[in-house]
Amino acid sequence: KAAPAPAPVAPSPAVVDPEAAPTFISSDGTLYAHLLNGLYDAVLITNLSGRGVDSNLRAEELTGMAYTVLSHATIAEIVPGLTAEFMAGIEPRLAEGRFAVIEAYCRRQTEAPLPVEVAISRLRLSDQGELCFTLRNIAQRRNVELMLKTEHQALENLACGIAIADLNGVILYINPTFLQIWEHPHVEAVVGQGMERLWKPEI
Repeated sequence: KAAPAPAPVAPSPAVVDPEAAPTFISSDGTLYAHLLNGLYDAVLITNLSGRGVDSNLRAEELTGMAYTVLSHATIAEIVPGLTAEFMAGIEPRLAEGRFAVIEAYCRRQTEAPLPVEVAISRLRLSDQGELCFTLRNIAQRRNVELMLKTEHQALENLACGIAIADLNGVILYINPTFLQIWEHPHVEAVVGQGMERLWKPEI
């Protein structure tokens, strides 16, 4: 009598090492698309001539332009300061694998131009190579800088003397009126000194 056939053995589940680095395989380009659209900054990718070839969702939100528009426009049409002459000037830097960062204005479909910080680098997504432009909205930062500049000008023009010191009493700032009141010829003679020295005759 023949022995009964052995029952099939279920394959052992693969053992996954939680400490191992993940392996990303994406032959269909989905990883690239997920990565591009997961970035906080707007991203515009162009060929080496500056003609658009790809962009992310954030770029559409920032500019108000459709993907089809961004993917065919030149970078100079989106960020006017990035002219062919400018790009030629930074090409040696980019060819060395370095970045260029500038502040400029980005055109938008229906709204006023937006101040942005633009980081520029070279990519190698094809044999020809590409340029990558990441744009970050700096409107709020510009507004803060303008407010600080306005406040500084107000302090400089006050008719009363102003001195600002740290918690140790070291003077950090004085306005021109303060210099006149204390009859000091230069800011450098006072800034960095202790407040208590203002009442000593040697100062």
